[in-house]
Amino acid sequence: MVLILIIPILLFIFLVYGISKSDKKLEEKDKALNDLSIKFLIFIFLSIIASVIISLQADIPPSSGHGGFIYIIIPVITGVSILFLYLISLTIKPRKKIVLGIISIVVNILTGIICSITEF
Repeated sequence: MVLILIIPILLFIFLVYGISKSDKKLEEKDKALNDLSIKFLIFIFLSIIASVIISLQADIPPSSGHGGFIYIIIPVITGVSILFLYLISLTIKPRKKIVLGIISIVVNILTGIICSITEF
C-alpha cells in the first residue's frame, strides 16, 4: 500500500526535476517551469480538492456501503492523472502552459460535477 503512494510522488519529483534541469539554458518565456506554471500546478491541485468536494455533494444512498468511496476515488485518480499530463505537456509545449493549465482545471471541476450527478 505504501508503495502505491510512493511511486506517484517519486514520479512527480522526477518530472519536476527533469523539467527544471532542462530549463536552465532557455529564455524566461520558453521555460517550462516558471512562476506561472507553478501557480497553475497549485491551482490544479486545488481543483482536485474542489472536485472531490463537489462530487461528495451527491445524494449517496445509504445502501451503497463502500460504494460511496467511488465519489472520492474517481476525482482523485482523474485529477492526479491530469496533473501528470500537465507536467508532461509542459516539457513538450512550454509556450502553451496557460491554455493547458486552464483546460486542466476545467476538466477537474467537470469531473467533480459529473460524479455528483451520476448514480453509481
